[in-house]
Amino acid sequence: MIFHMKPSVQFQFGPFDESEVLKTAGLILAFGFQEQEDPQITRHFRELEERRKRIDKIQEIKTEKEEEIVTIQSIERDGKFHHVAFIYIDYPWRKKKEIIVEGINFLREVFYYVKLAVERIKLEGHEHITVILPDRFSPRNLQDKAQRVPLYQFVKTVAEAIVYGNEPYNDFKTVKEAKIKTVDFLFFGESDKMHDGFFSKAITDGEIVGRYLAKTRRLTEMPPNVKTPIRFISEVVEKEISEKRFKDKPEAGWKKISVSGPITASVLWGKKTLAHYGFNLINAVNAGSKHEPCILKLHYKPRTERKKRIRKIVFTGKGILFDTGGIDLKGAEGYDNMAYDMCGGATVCAMPFLAEEFNLPVEIVALVPITENMIGENAILPGSIIRAYNDITVKIVNTDCEGRLVLADTIAYAEKGNPDAVITLGTLGDITDFAPDMLKVGTYGKDTVKKARRARRLSAEKMLLLPAIEDFNKVDEEHVGKHSDIVNDVSQYHSSPFIFLFNFFKTDMPWFFVDNSVIFEDDAQDYGAGPGFGMKFIWELLRQYV
Repeated sequence: MIFHMKPSVQFQFGPFDESEVLKTAGLILAFGFQEQEDPQITRHFRELEERRKRIDKIQEIKTEKEEEIVTIQSIERDGKFHHVAFIYIDYPWRKKKEIIVEGINFLREVFYYVKLAVERIKLEGHEHITVILPDRFSPRNLQDKAQRVPLYQFVKTVAEAIVYGNEPYNDFKTVKEAKIKTVDFLFFGESDKMHDGFFSKAITDGEIVGRYLAKTRRLTEMPPNVKTPIRFISEVVEKEISEKRFKDKPEAGWKKISVSGPITASVLWGKKTLAHYGFNLINAVNAGSKHEPCILKLHYKPRTERKKRIRKIVFTGKGILFDTGGIDLKGAEGYDNMAYDMCGGATVCAMPFLAEEFNLPVEIVALVPITENMIGENAILPGSIIRAYNDITVKIVNTDCEGRLVLADTIAYAEKGNPDAVITLGTLGDITDFAPDMLKVGTYGKDTVKKARRARRLSAEKMLLLPAIEDFNKVDEEHVGKHSDIVNDVSQYHSSPFIFLFNFFKTDMPWFFVDNSVIFEDDAQDYGAGPGFGMKFIWELLRQYV
């Protein structure tokens, strides 16, 4: 099941002792930085320093060098050979020759290359890794408070990447690949209480976040013939749910499912029930599918005795399990990874569980409209006019602009709960011409830009910030229809989902619009922007409401 709570990798940490390291049967993982010698690596693993220097030379004459970035080699000590994986980190900019260890480019490369190393290590059958932290991250640097954040971020990122890389979706593999079971983090220097506490927190936090990144990845990578609405719900709540459970009169409403102490799941199931409650846009998208649509609601109520007011945040995540485009078919070349079109929904589902892990004193509601957008005899026709949950009428100009439709209904529903903010995540419009590793982010409300920029820095997930909603020319007229209140598509492709969804707020509620469509890009994985990308960003948004 996807949201199991047990850690998949056991982590430990301690001071480096070469004789003890070489006794283990596991694989050693070490790091090198472009044009920067690590004195401790040179002292204990001269072969790795020599490799780093060779890659430095390759860097000068060759840009395509990924085969040299992550390598696995053997070193000989006392007549015995030991496996060592070496990760080379280069400058993020050719003209700016410095590595800023807390910089986003640096942390994204660390995440991707550690993930890549883990995948290669597993192929060779290794189950134990000993991570040798670079000398610059030794505990002596913790005496300088300015160094603590970079050290924490690095260790946490490595732990995240190990767990993430360890858990692909492989249910249909006849021969299961080995998994990493244990990881030791070793640092150069003496251990003491402060250092132990620091490393323990960095590794533990990284393991928890990595686990939910991996779970989001697993659900996203599930193939479309398996990923039905009922399967999606079952995976999230860790229970085998049958459709029979929801066979009832339409007015029966939300059906509750217990998940854990502070988390409850509720489901509004089926076309008739959604129609009864006014979720007509979701039904319109679902019209061509053989599977019933539904809305999954996860509600987290923190257990806390604090007297300060508990804020309430609502997440809305796009849950399109497969997107054909409907009547406006994408065509044969448009279906690559269209089973990923629900990754916004999978990602927001992680928020209540992460909050439970960290005992976050914020009330959370995660809403996921779940359906497919299929072609069929009942599929909604272009030109149809549908009345949304909040009575706004929408002309469906393009049936392939379905994500904004299902999110519009859930945003209108979310606003009724009077939350302190709404955070929307979904694959709504790519930015192919700009970057393969950027979230497209729009905001509305006081301090939302400030919070988004802080979330970018803390999560190390890049963003392209859209202009303020009031900066779009005649924004109030952008989607006005001739025969309906609004239309669901206009020519301004990159901003259209942001502007369209803004129409469904009737109050000045703070709102974050987060588009993670970059996961569809061919090279997204190469930049650490695969399934799960955006999770850390919205988590850091959420934590600012404590």
